[in-house]
Amino acid sequence: LLRTIGFANSPSILRVLGVIPGLRDMVFLVTGVWMLVATVIAVRQALDYRGTLRAVGVCALGWLIQGILLFIVLSLLGGGAGPAP
Repeated sequence: LLRTIGFANSPSILRVLGVIPGLRDMVFLVTGVWMLVATVIAVRQALDYRGTLRAVGVCALGWLIQGILLFIVLSLLGGGAGPAP
């Protein structure tokens, strides 16, 4: 599973193109959607699911857990959203 998800996240290397002025948002959107679709396909194949909906659920659950953990870590480090000092 780690290998397939690793390959699914390989389009993130293209985010380097985000340093070009005016391209950052488009590059991040395109690579983000590409990685999401590739991750769903990778999970479906690696876990041998017959339906795509189940793989989408697994990816959504993983995304939610990642978001919660990132929020907690940023809150503990003081880097969360809020007014700048």
